[in-house]
Amino acid sequence: MSKKKWRFLSGLVAIACSAILLAGCSSSGEKKSAETSDTKGKTLKVWTFTDDMKKIINKYYIPAHKDMDYKIKVTVVPFENFQTKLDPVLGTKNGPDLIALDASFVKKYVNSGKMADLSQVGIKSASKDTIGYVKKVGQDESGHQVALSWQATPGAFYYRASLAKSLLGVTTPEEMQAKISDAASFTATAKEVKEKSNGKVFMVSSISDLFEPMIGARKDPWVVDNKLTIDKSMYDLMDMGKEFVSQKLTQDTTEQSSEYFSGMSSDNIFGYSLPSWGLFYWLQPNAKSSKTGNDTSGDWRVTTGPWEYAWGGTYLGAVKDSAMEKEAAKIAKWVATSASFQKKWAKDQNDFVSNTKVVKEIEGDFKSDFLGGQNQYKQFETSAAGINGNLWTKYDQSIQILFVDNAVTPYSQGKVTKTEAIKNFKDAVQNAYPDVEIK
Repeated sequence: MSKKKWRFLSGLVAIACSAILLAGCSSSGEKKSAETSDTKGKTLKVWTFTDDMKKIINKYYIPAHKDMDYKIKVTVVPFENFQTKLDPVLGTKNGPDLIALDASFVKKYVNSGKMADLSQVGIKSASKDTIGYVKKVGQDESGHQVALSWQATPGAFYYRASLAKSLLGVTTPEEMQAKISDAASFTATAKEVKEKSNGKVFMVSSISDLFEPMIGARKDPWVVDNKLTIDKSMYDLMDMGKEFVSQKLTQDTTEQSSEYFSGMSSDNIFGYSLPSWGLFYWLQPNAKSSKTGNDTSGDWRVTTGPWEYAWGGTYLGAVKDSAMEKEAAKIAKWVATSASFQKKWAKDQNDFVSNTKVVKEIEGDFKSDFLGGQNQYKQFETSAAGINGNLWTKYDQSIQILFVDNAVTPYSQGKVTKTEAIKNFKDAVQNAYPDVEIK
């Protein structure tokens, strides 16, 4: 439980710091507060872009906090409209108390100055077992923890076991990893898949299967000291993308298109680069085709692939000075650090959680029938350990879209030279962010 601010009950105000409810209250060195608030009958407003938060609040948080004297209202705003609706009301009486933030734009809000410092509810001690990169992403420029996630989202390469056996003679994830351990071997194996299948099977569906992991495996973020920084791996990505398209090693679909998803139930796509949540959000729901009846469930396996990366993730943060700031902070803390919740969530949802102790506790007997009985938790634990939490910036969502639209896609399709593609990208970034220095 988090540090509690006891409520007015029957006209009595009790101000306490209970050792039962907060381990280390007097020794953690974190911010203490003797304030009280009357929350009875009030409504705490949660804004999110995913239905997960409704499930978490209604199925897990409320049943675990039956003594609450306030209501919680969860509003789901479509992802594409979330920021435009949130920005005008954030920090006002019409805005939410608790917000869910996607990894693609989390730093925009983390560094906005409008998020509450979660140290007020003991986040430092509570998050001692949280995976390192997850904590780093939710910290503002001063190192304050203002957001945190209940999940980690390590990426991996999911592949068809039957195709691996028939085309490559591969029968285990370990053997598969040996054939795709770096970019060069991944490309060589892609050519082997094409050759052995007579061009009928593509190694990947889209160049996003290269882009997403390579973005997450950079050494440097997009902006360093207010200067645009293009990591060397991004130039490598452009060359690799062009080779995959020109040599037909990819079907060259668009990520999340109908063609992209239909490949998950067909026999012409060898594998997909997806994060941990890609298993239950994208791969499992699309493994069976309503048109053909073909079902690939149970024929998928997962391995690290050439790159250790993270993709996506949802972070929770309380809005500073909102009407229910402290209560919102408590919810964020509980969801992001409660071992009992995360254990249930992992088993119910098949998700990979951010608490390292929970991961260790459940990984031994964890398995997925969809992955042929493979224990993906051990795989994800290995991948998560190598993720660099310093890569996230407030520019990520916009700059990465500009890089794909102006550099990766047109160059891979042969529409522009590499020099032209980079210039077009830099010009687009300068137009979007006039204050960022472009070399």
